[in-house]
Amino acid sequence: MNSSLQPTNNPLDLLPPPILPNAIEAWPPAIGWWILALSLLLSMAAASYTFWMWRRANALKRAAVKTLILYHQQYIADQNKQQYLFNVNQLLRRFCLQQYPQLACAKLSGQAWLDFLKERAPALITEQQELNHLIRIYQPEKKQSTDINALHLCLTAWFKSAEINKSLAISKHHD
Repeated sequence: MNSSLQPTNNPLDLLPPPILPNAIEAWPPAIGWWILALSLLLSMAAASYTFWMWRRANALKRAAVKTLILYHQQYIADQNKQQYLFNVNQLLRRFCLQQYPQLACAKLSGQAWLDFLKERAPALITEQQELNHLIRIYQPEKKQSTDINALHLCLTAWFKSAEINKSLAISKHHD
């Protein structure tokens, strides 16, 4: 006899097969995924905006450092210490007038000007004497014994560490 034709004694075999639920679909995602995506998007937008504002505020510092490098290259070409000292002094004055308009830095000269610069310099620069060379523009050339390379390094560090008045830098430099 054929075994497939025999009736089964198990009553469960007479039940229909179970109906399985449909697979969970990936779309649309649950609310938690929407919140995560939105928070990531907002975080990236905030970080981009902050970086953009920082770049914009520090554009003046970058421009000053580029100009300082040009003055140093000009000094290397012509070895004119007096012209280099005059140029960097004017660059410092323009920078300070833009960044600190509420302070009376335009009328400062000599030791008062150096003190003004040292107040806004990091501790490493105030301990060194390179900024003192800036007052040599008021002295005859024959009395100068200025180390321009050391002064250039000092001024580069000064510009890079100078505090920026961000509201002034953003509104004046790029509008």
